Amino acid sequence: KSLIKPPNMKELPMEGPIIITGCQRSGTMFISQLYGLKYKCVVWDESQWLPFPNQIDKLQYMVENGVKELIIQAPAALVNFHAIFHKVPGVHFVGVQRDTEEIIKSMKRIKWLSEDFYHWPDFMYDHIQYMSDLWDSLKRILPPESWTEVKYDDFKDNPLFIPENERKDFTVKQWQRDKPLGPQYWETEP
Repeated sequence: KSLIKPPNMKELPMEGPIIITGCQRSGTMFISQLYGLKYKCVVWDESQWLPFPNQIDKLQYMVENGVKELIIQAPAALVNFHAIFHKVPGVHFVGVQRDTEEIIKSMKRIKWLSEDFYHWPDFMYDHIQYMSDLWDSLKRILPPESWTEVKYDDFKDNPLFIPENERKDFTVKQWQRDKPLGPQYWETEP
């Protein structure tokens, strides 16, 4: 099996940066790493880029000055997709789709934002619906050639995929399977 291009990896245009987005805990980090390997390009995660106006301007400047081969894992990009699309030349969005109950399991496993909301179970379901609605808005507003939808389950045959039964001591970064166990829970403070 190839680590770089399993049969189900859709081809993406590389005319500008690729933003891998979707609900948090839907597999955006994993999919970003796979596309980074496939296209042999730099992968930024949300600790390196968030869709704030100054960061969008920075990305626009980079692309206009020749830096185009970049994969960015940023679920939060959905909140500001229209500004990103209209400022960053050639940007392409990839929306990761995953079963709601699987996202919930992942959120629970790492206690994602569990201390931040008084009724965390309702928050998780509402948040998944909110992110899904944002992705549907992106698909409705942007031209079809500017986005691609992928299903998390389509990547389960990749050798880097860690099966659920092996995830009990699993950190937030799935592709770092052979690295020492890091923090088990997200930091909720910046």
